[in-house]
Amino acid sequence: MVSWIYLLGFVIIAGLVLIKFTDVKHRIKFYLVTILLTFGILSTGYVYLTNDIQLNTFDGWLSAGKAYFNFLAAFGDNLIKISGYAVQQDWGANVTNATLR
Repeated sequence: MVSWIYLLGFVIIAGLVLIKFTDVKHRIKFYLVTILLTFGILSTGYVYLTNDIQLNTFDGWLSAGKAYFNFLAAFGDNLIKISGYAVQQDWGANVTNATLR
């Protein structure tokens, strides 16, 4: 429960800092860093919870690193498959119900 409070606090502080940025370059960099940090935090938490990792030993840290890099590899593989599938689709208009004159 406490980690959700920290995450909410981070989002609120990030929003307040974003208001201060008026330059477009700074705003884009801030969005990129915020998205990457959020992805990193959420993905690390997901890997930690799903793999029941113990971080009190060195072997636990090694298994956490292996699990996280396996997660990233699977995430990248799925992203490539989804992108390839979307590119191969026929995105033209469906004319099967059209009436010809």
